[in-house]
Amino acid sequence: MEDTKVATPLEGNGVSKVEGEKLDSGIKGENLLQNGSGSAGSGVDPMDTSAVGTTTVIQLGSYVTRYGGPNFVTPKSMRTAVAFSRLANAPDKADDKTSEDDDMWSEETFDGTLDSIVTNARMLSRRRGGGRPVPWAYRVEQLDTKAAEGEKVDAMTVVEDGAKVLVGNEAITVQNDKRYDVIEPIKAGRLNWEYRSKGAVRESLHILVKTVVQGSDSVILILPEQATRSDVAEVVDLTFQVNGIQRVFVHHSSVAAAFGAGLSSCVVVDIGHSSGYVVCMEDGTAVADSRVKIPYGGREVSAAIQVIADQYCERDICEGIDDSDEEAVLVAVKEQLCDASGEDNDSLAITNVALKDNRNLRVSVGVGLRSVAVSGLFYPKLLQVLSGAPQKVAPAADDDDSKWFDSLVDDTARAARAAAARPLGFFSTSSNPLPALDEAVEISLSRVVEGKPAEKKSELKRFLGAVLLVGGSCKILNLGRVLEQRLRAIVESKWPDIDSKVVEVVVGEKDMDPSELAWKGGAVMAHTESSVDFYVHIDEWKAHSVRTLREKAPFFW
Repeated sequence: MEDTKVATPLEGNGVSKVEGEKLDSGIKGENLLQNGSGSAGSGVDPMDTSAVGTTTVIQLGSYVTRYGGPNFVTPKSMRTAVAFSRLANAPDKADDKTSEDDDMWSEETFDGTLDSIVTNARMLSRRRGGGRPVPWAYRVEQLDTKAAEGEKVDAMTVVEDGAKVLVGNEAITVQNDKRYDVIEPIKAGRLNWEYRSKGAVRESLHILVKTVVQGSDSVILILPEQATRSDVAEVVDLTFQVNGIQRVFVHHSSVAAAFGAGLSSCVVVDIGHSSGYVVCMEDGTAVADSRVKIPYGGREVSAAIQVIADQYCERDICEGIDDSDEEAVLVAVKEQLCDASGEDNDSLAITNVALKDNRNLRVSVGVGLRSVAVSGLFYPKLLQVLSGAPQKVAPAADDDDSKWFDSLVDDTARAARAAAARPLGFFSTSSNPLPALDEAVEISLSRVVEGKPAEKKSELKRFLGAVLLVGGSCKILNLGRVLEQRLRAIVESKWPDIDSKVVEVVVGEKDMDPSELAWKGGAVMAHTESSVDFYVHIDEWKAHSVRTLREKAPFFW
């Protein structure tokens, strides 16, 4: 019989520590009970205030929000969305403002980019013999057996001003319902002011936070790296508007991810839903000017899969499959079958997909559908022609309004840098305005060692030895290995005095979902003694507002 961990109360702080060597399998995914109450694995509702205790850790993301008490083994998650009931006399629902941008792509440009990827990856060449490779096969057949029922997700419905409001996953189910307006308050890591009214964004964020912090008086906010100073202040203010919240601790996702992985110095590479970033961490602090914005993410990869499946694949799909069913199939292809390496092109990858009505499908796809869309992370032109998002002129991440890591206070230098910033948020003399994933790491490292000839070699070796890959879109098979190979090639050509074997890419942490690593870092921060000094208390916020953040935030404000 395996040893189990037993939660025992620590004196003075109201949290639990864990003793023993192994977790019982029944505890997986459940919270460790706080204050020593109850028994491990008893299935306590995470929203029960006795289980959450007095602190809730919230990781806000463009696509998913993760939350839970600091002693949870894994966080709860829900879509970052809120659906409001429309008034009976409201005008007809307008089309989504993002559709024009996100659906525009040039077929000719896409064809050329796709052909170059297929050629470079040798997807049409035989590697093991035995037949002609079939990179564009796409087959869906219905199985006689019914799919097992999936895990039920608790519906989250609240009443706000007398009207029903749907929160999280339930809100997404009514996206096409004319009776609701679905608000996604965060887009590309920033508050979605561009497409939604400020009132709608504020109200939806307030409801999201209020829904997940029930019974807590302290909140640890892990915010997207792309959030501007005004975004941070807005979220903190909305959090304090929730009844009972007395103090808030704020940090960025890069530092939290490094904490979660137990790394003090590393390069954090985040591939999120609609954008990402690269930033170098040293002694638990982001290195000034090392941040590079990646204006594409899993959303663009999904768009590429959709276009390839529609335009290029040899389709063999059984009857009775509608658009929503095929969307579920393509999501399964992305999450379960995509492979960044492009290997095994002589065989088909197979997976089973369970639909909502318990039908069971068997999906077989060739290496083209599995690998080309993912290759867009290293050939960003493929993703650029699929979505308007990376091409849009947005405020630079290094401009005067959102300079997070700049400790300089000289107004003249600040204005000059803002004027010189590129629209996509990074400085480069390259003719390519959209960096590939490995190029973004190279740019970030080059900034760190710029002007440090004596320390250049040692610093590069230290950072290259721990490249931490996190985010919801980094779980693609072999993505870490391909990034490592490409970084080694860069080291050999640009820094030949460094052994390329020092490069090591770490995908998340052992036994931890890479997308949850930043949340885990926030949970770790909750237990550190020094975190007490960084909390912003509600009285301080009411008296001094953002000045309190400038004085207390553990990052450059």
